[in-house]
Amino acid sequence: MSKPLIYHICEDEKFINSAIKQFEDVYSGYNKFYVLVKDITQEFRYINKQSFVTKVDSNSVLNIIDQITSKDIVVFHSLSKDFYDFCLQLPQSIQTVWMCFGFEIYNDHNYTKDAPILAPITLKKFIRKSPSTNYSLKKRVKNALRPIYHALKGNRELSFIKKKEKSIQRIDYLATSFKQEHHSICKFIQQEKKNFKFWYYPLHLIVDVNAKIESNKTAILIGNSGFRTGNHLDVFNALKQLPITQSKIYVPLSYGNPNYIQAIKEEGQLIFKDKFNPLLTFLPLKDYNQILNTIGIAIFYNFRQQAVGNTIAILWYGAKVFLSEKNPFYHYLKDLGIIVFSVEKDLNAQSISSHLDINQIENNRKILYDQLNQNQLKRDLENQIHSILNLNK
Repeated sequence: MSKPLIYHICEDEKFINSAIKQFEDVYSGYNKFYVLVKDITQEFRYINKQSFVTKVDSNSVLNIIDQITSKDIVVFHSLSKDFYDFCLQLPQSIQTVWMCFGFEIYNDHNYTKDAPILAPITLKKFIRKSPSTNYSLKKRVKNALRPIYHALKGNRELSFIKKKEKSIQRIDYLATSFKQEHHSICKFIQQEKKNFKFWYYPLHLIVDVNAKIESNKTAILIGNSGFRTGNHLDVFNALKQLPITQSKIYVPLSYGNPNYIQAIKEEGQLIFKDKFNPLLTFLPLKDYNQILNTIGIAIFYNFRQQAVGNTIAILWYGAKVFLSEKNPFYHYLKDLGIIVFSVEKDLNAQSISSHLDINQIENNRKILYDQLNQNQLKRDLENQIHSILNLNK
């Protein structure tokens, strides 16, 4: 009897190489990765070429379905709109895992509103209008009548909204990095899914685990990207009222919304003058980690799970990290015993004038290593795959 296979449906994303390595370490030779691309003649931007990694387009990927048996597993790395048709055509007997990237829910107005993920100043300046508010009355009436028209015409093709809704319903396992995030996503989608724990970033892939602790911490870091969910303006407003002794304020803005990035640049330079250092281009990991090693204070004021890899890295290098209490990741770290601080309660003149001591840094490192070392993550993944495969017998 042939061994069950794991079919991976993904796009050309930077996280996929890590997934390939982790799944192959656990289940070598029985993984098939299908990468949806617009043009199969183009080279991959991020993913490394391997014999079991195949480019497909949105049509040819559907041909794979006939190969998949009820003993196999299908893993979706994110739930991109290009995956919906594939997901909905899978037989119900096939077990599915959705590796939630976050954008599928947090960037969709149908599942979240602005208020839960934006702080007051950011919300006021960058509030996102519902798409329908941008339409003329005529357009809105047409949108409202379209389902009735298609019903009368006998056209049963689903809209993207309905396809997404049904695709999420079709999923058996929701994969997140920690249980608090799993609970949060289930709440947004108003469905309970079986939990599948998975980390795209094992510790050794994002930090030098042998790096010495740098005692000369001279900088502050704010956020991880140029998206409004970082609530940069609210952090700037809090900091401008505090005595800042650090010589530099780093703000990573190498990707995100161009208009938002420009606004953050202008406001940062206006408030912090020469101390303001926006990071506008991607840096090699080694160079970025050198900067992280100089950070004494790091502030991530996102209310959703975001910047997880950055937070882990900067904790490892010894920064005092401030997170929002609305962020599930804050509660995950606190529950583990990691020393982190609340933006809402702890960000004040006294707290930003002192850094973690060596004992606190070593405490954080020990917990992070115990949770996220390569061998531990391998055991976790192996146990979960075997659990699903046993159900499929």
